[in-house]
Amino acid sequence: MLRWIGALVLGLAVAVFAVENDQPVHLVFLGLTAPAVRLAFLVLACLVVGAAVTALVGGLDLVRVRRRVGELQQALAAAQGAARVPVVAPADVTPFASPAVAGDGVPDELPPAPHPEQAAADKEAPR
Repeated sequence: MLRWIGALVLGLAVAVFAVENDQPVHLVFLGLTAPAVRLAFLVLACLVVGAAVTALVGGLDLVRVRRRVGELQQALAAAQGAARVPVVAPADVTPFASPAVAGDGVPDELPPAPHPEQAAADKEAPR
């Protein structure tokens, strides 16, 4: 909202400047001369061209950002879809034995973790 108010104030200031400076001017650009043009017309024409270029550049950037947002939304939907696929354990794998659970759903006692040296010795021992 503040941006629109600022643009309106700037536009009004340029319009007042153009109306107060209504004398004819001669333009020369790169050796090319133009017939005498009123300064008010020239200033307002520059304002319109500047606004059009700004809108075009801003619009192209908006299209680029919207396209990128669409790509990211598709990637997010694909990732969420992949996360919803259930993971099924192979049939030959036996599940871990759960500790004894009381009626409240909390394990009564967890088995102690093996010592790292004992775990290494168990791996090396033949069965």
